[in-house]
Amino acid sequence: MTEEKDIKKKIYEENGENHSELLKKKSSEKLEKLVMSEGIIHEVKERPSKEEGKELEQEGFSSLAEKQAFEDFFVKNNGIYIEHEEIPNKRLHITKDTLTGKCSELECERLMKYAIGNKFYGKFLEHATLTMIDSLKFSVKQYGPSNGYQAWSHSLIHLFAFHKDGLAMSIFDTGRWDLIEKLIDTAVEGAINADHIGCTADLLYMLLRFNLSRIDSKNLNRPLPFKPNTLKKPKFIKVLAKSYKPEYKFAFCMSETQKELFISILEIELKNGEFDILHQSMSDEKIVELINAIAPEIGKEKAERYLSAICGTKNSNSSTSMEKKISKAQEEIKGVYVDVEGTLIYDDKTLNHDLVRQLEEYRKNGKIIKAFTGADPSTMEKILKQFKELEGIITFPVLSKNDFKGKLLEVIIDDTPPEAQELRAATYIKISKKIKN
Repeated sequence: MTEEKDIKKKIYEENGENHSELLKKKSSEKLEKLVMSEGIIHEVKERPSKEEGKELEQEGFSSLAEKQAFEDFFVKNNGIYIEHEEIPNKRLHITKDTLTGKCSELECERLMKYAIGNKFYGKFLEHATLTMIDSLKFSVKQYGPSNGYQAWSHSLIHLFAFHKDGLAMSIFDTGRWDLIEKLIDTAVEGAINADHIGCTADLLYMLLRFNLSRIDSKNLNRPLPFKPNTLKKPKFIKVLAKSYKPEYKFAFCMSETQKELFISILEIELKNGEFDILHQSMSDEKIVELINAIAPEIGKEKAERYLSAICGTKNSNSSTSMEKKISKAQEEIKGVYVDVEGTLIYDDKTLNHDLVRQLEEYRKNGKIIKAFTGADPSTMEKILKQFKELEGIITFPVLSKNDFKGKLLEVIIDDTPPEAQELRAATYIKISKKIKN
């Protein structure tokens, strides 16, 4: 303890500031300094005392850094500085007032990512979540019920898969299922009011794979790991029926137990001859384990048929003899694949003219240009066909990103990195979002 105090004292002397001033200066980030002492690197972090820890817990904070950031943003409205995702070495200053602006859902998305990235899983994340939920009203007021929901749901799905400092992150990491459920409940109500699924379609695929990956062969009759009840609302199911390939989403929304979901997806995969969802969600060994677990119920003959079709093998308790009948395509799929929402079309539904000129150059060089989306393809196609500038450039129909999970595409142009969407690109071109600074 004495050595640590000496190191801290040295840091404060070098900075010419006392402890409280330094903490205030570092309010939006954890205090972390590295100093050299007799050739040894010591790491010094802000650590609350036992009494402070109890007080923080009672107040709903996970750390002193979260409490300070919360006070700066939500109480004093001094705001926080967030690294700009598109422009290196630039930071955005976000305050509570910023969130009532034209692109409020984008600023709320940044606020949520800031909380998740800094592991502010307590009171800060709670207030950020409520702010994100409220931003749907601003989006609808700004763009109308349909376009407003599309923009908001586009920002929402980014919270479930994004990268920070090269690390994959997700709101799932927070363990705040209460807050995640509130966001999903809002997405469901938004879809019902807009009468279209928006980017919530992609969110349902994420939830489907999340639940499939956590199925336990010894507890198949237990409820799904995480599925909000609101997903079974009749009005939402009606909207869902209009979306692209609804059978997978139906299976997830209507399943109650782990066994029910697994068998439903097995049947769909077998019928379609496409086994991507299961292979994206679990290992081959796990698939065999689960099929063997349900064999007594569905019958040996049906279990054999499942194993033969999906794994290319007869029933076996070992995965060593498995040979996949359907292998993941490793060859490069030719073409230029451009994302729609937030990339080709900004969230305020204006066209990205700079990108259109770039696509025209690709077309002149003989490249086929295809639009693909994590939202509903038919909805996105209607939006794109309103722009005469895209005639002769985009090859319709608009495709679903879910059909390309795990596959290698020649060129992807998107505002979100491919790996955050389980896509692969030989060449990735990042497009900056149009935001209000």
